[in-house]
Amino acid sequence: MRKIFLLLSLVFAHSLLANEQTEVHLMSEGSCLITLSKSSLSMSSFSEYASRRISFQELDMEMNNIIKSELSHLGTSFKEDVQNASKEYFVHCGAYGLSLITKIKGSNSDLCVWAKLDRQEFKMRSLGYLSKSEMLSDNCHGKKFGDLLLNISDSELEGLLLSDPKWSQIIKSYKVISQRLVKIELESEYWLKEETIKEELLSEFKKLIKSIDLNGYTHPRGDFLPIK
Repeated sequence: MRKIFLLLSLVFAHSLLANEQTEVHLMSEGSCLITLSKSSLSMSSFSEYASRRISFQELDMEMNNIIKSELSHLGTSFKEDVQNASKEYFVHCGAYGLSLITKIKGSNSDLCVWAKLDRQEFKMRSLGYLSKSEMLSDNCHGKKFGDLLLNISDSELEGLLLSDPKWSQIIKSYKVISQRLVKIELESEYWLKEETIKEELLSEFKKLIKSIDLNGYTHPRGDFLPIK
């Protein structure tokens, strides 16, 4: 079955080559086939028996709709920022098949989207914001909205935070992972302000907090290919 799917995908790719100038890329030792032209993208994942061709114009519209649907509560200005933002696209082929990655650089928000191909549609794998360091990298994985991991020196911190008028409004949940590791979740109105909140916490509770990490997504190893 896989050989038949591979053959059909190769025939499809060569038919595209006959009509316009294209590039063909085999990824992850032949697990995925990517065909690029100036105006469109063709993708095939042999492990998932999935294939799709889409124009870059359609791709922009589809990814905008996915993001706006997932983060609709962030308001009109956020939606407009995503709509008008510059976008970089990558394909990843790895342990869980083919993923389309969108790196979005807006005026007020920088995002990283991983989407999978499911029955001719893209569906969300993960959606996160970009830290300052990720903005400088070639690809992205994204940080989880509102999640901070605190390395603490004293359990007294929980009582101080949750009883404080300011911080009790900002923090949605406080979860003890181990004796020295805590995860806090911010209310959604503070999403995309994680790095500012991090600096404020370190400044106000420097005797109780050793360090803070932005909680990020992890994805399997594999090949990355920039496509636009």
